[in-house]
Amino acid sequence: MASDFQEAPWAAWATAFDRYDNLLIDITGGEPFMYRNLAALVRLATVRHRVAITTNLSMVSDWGLLSCFCHITASFHPSMIKLTEFANLLAQAQKFTHQLTVNFVANPKQFHYLGPINRICGDLAIPLHVERDIQHQYTQNEWALAETWVSPDRVHNLASEVLCSAGLTFAHALPDGTMMPCMVRPTKGNFITDDVAGYDPYRCGSVSTCGGCDYDASEIRSLDGVLLKAGK
Repeated sequence: MASDFQEAPWAAWATAFDRYDNLLIDITGGEPFMYRNLAALVRLATVRHRVAITTNLSMVSDWGLLSCFCHITASFHPSMIKLTEFANLLAQAQKFTHQLTVNFVANPKQFHYLGPINRICGDLAIPLHVERDIQHQYTQNEWALAETWVSPDRVHNLASEVLCSAGLTFAHALPDGTMMPCMVRPTKGNFITDDVAGYDPYRCGSVSTCGGCDYDASEIRSLDGVLLKAGK
């Protein structure tokens, strides 16, 4: 919960980033553009690191900042923004970057948006990445439809064993610096105050709550040993 921690000053984050070389920093949310010092932090971090961001684009005020990111994931949430407005924001973003992907969660209540968002992405030549909703228990009929859309890196059997390098090649940090090897694992250390380069790899036991991610460097196999997702 946001009330459980205090946001660290951006200067503290900048100092922490200076301890490392050539990180890939992926800023997610909530909505990162709500952070008033985002521009200063990004411009400082990109001197030594690559920086990516996930945003719904609705709160971007400095469009030129988009050119600083090595990749931008534009996340479409129908409950927060109209599709026509989102399409206009995508077109605006393309004026400043071509490192752009649209992400959409295939919850059955949102299935009717799949066709329209796919057409918009096609018209703008922007890749569309579709995720399964890991908190929804799909019926057989629902999954039969969702599976035709969900991106290959997100389609795997929930009974599969996940071999993940969380905490070794990547980790998740909260606004106060508190570290988790990934979003579904316990906290371990603080990025701002600790040297976090020495995390140990482990076999993840959270497969039932894990939909995979872009930085997991993981290999996913079914229980009978069939390779479902190659490691990065």
